[in-house]
Amino acid sequence: LTPKIIIPWQVLKELDYLKENKHKFDSVHTSVGARKGIRFLLDEIIRSDGFIGGQPQHVASRESIEFVVEVPDDHLIKCCLQLKWAGYNVLLLTNDKNLIIKAVVSEVSAMRCDEFSRICRENDGGGHKSITCFESPPAGNFRGQHLMNVNDAHRVIVLLKGFLSAVLKKFLKYKFNNLWKLRTPGEEPWDLTTLLEMSFETWGEISSGQSQAQSEVILFLRRFIHKINYERLVYQDLDQLGRACHELASSLPSSFSTERITFDHSLAFLKSVEESGLPADATFIDSCVSLTVHHFQLFEKKAVQYCYGISRTHGVPFNYPKIPPDYQGSSNLDVLHSHLRIVGDIGRSLFRVSASPIDEITKSSEPAQTIHSALSMYLGEMVDHRFTLQDVVEFCNCPDLRKKFPSALQDLETISSFLQSFNAS
Repeated sequence: LTPKIIIPWQVLKELDYLKENKHKFDSVHTSVGARKGIRFLLDEIIRSDGFIGGQPQHVASRESIEFVVEVPDDHLIKCCLQLKWAGYNVLLLTNDKNLIIKAVVSEVSAMRCDEFSRICRENDGGGHKSITCFESPPAGNFRGQHLMNVNDAHRVIVLLKGFLSAVLKKFLKYKFNNLWKLRTPGEEPWDLTTLLEMSFETWGEISSGQSQAQSEVILFLRRFIHKINYERLVYQDLDQLGRACHELASSLPSSFSTERITFDHSLAFLKSVEESGLPADATFIDSCVSLTVHHFQLFEKKAVQYCYGISRTHGVPFNYPKIPPDYQGSSNLDVLHSHLRIVGDIGRSLFRVSASPIDEITKSSEPAQTIHSALSMYLGEMVDHRFTLQDVVEFCNCPDLRKKFPSALQDLETISSFLQSFNAS
């Protein structure tokens, strides 16, 4: 998707008001400024490659049972919520303090314009180059990544709210029929705190026997929602949030399969990698496995390119049908031992995993720890910040991938044997 700056219909409507000078201050400067703004928006919106879009009137006027507009500013919150419900990441930029408060309590990311400008300047190393809010942040930049983490956390929270609401309504309707609304704590929509409290009280009955683990998951989610500090939010927090949501969904019986599958699939964005070709029906765990496969592919490519580099420099043939020859890689023999050690560590660890029963590999298992640390060390800056040890655990316990381990071990042996031939000499 091409990121855009979206102008709510309410703002476009008020530009007309300001342009016609229909306000109590009767300022010519305001009218002139409004006209300049309108000309700028016109130039950008009519461009096929423009970065600015507008909210249509028919969308703005659409009623929502989940959000009621009480004052004009609420239209801006409503616009943001409509975009979030459609699956977009949204950041509201405004200098209106009360509007920021209303946005945050409505689970919409918001920031003062001057604060956003300051972050842009810092991202640009103090220069004056314009960085718009739809551009990707610089790689490895903490503030840029921090903004993404905040948006992703909001997205998961909104998804969790919809999931719990759907499950609880279905359960209450089944149990109490037409009287189900009398058993609820109030009118819909319920806030997330209320939904989690209802879940803690009823999940045992919903899942036919609430275990201690499920109770702890719900308690974790309640603590997370109440104590989340967006100023210090890191991806590890999101990883825990995603896994807790997945675990809660997995505890549902088959009668809630639609709700479970839909929610689990919606969490996959936390780990998805475009290059991995993640299928449309991927679950959260599928995306964890796919992210690990992606890192193995990067590792394989880097190791093979190093072998091709040595092959070119020293005139020793190297054949690896899976990856065509690329002689741009390093041929420095000083680092050969490091390559050989990493390849060996991963090969031995994969062999130990293949000899272990499925589901016996955990975060405390030495092979999983070795694989994660070896891949992270070998790939360096190429490592995705979302790649965790638990992703490797899911990879090791995936039955379909276990079938491919013998072939992977043969490939590692091919690479290792070639490197050892130089190491011996």
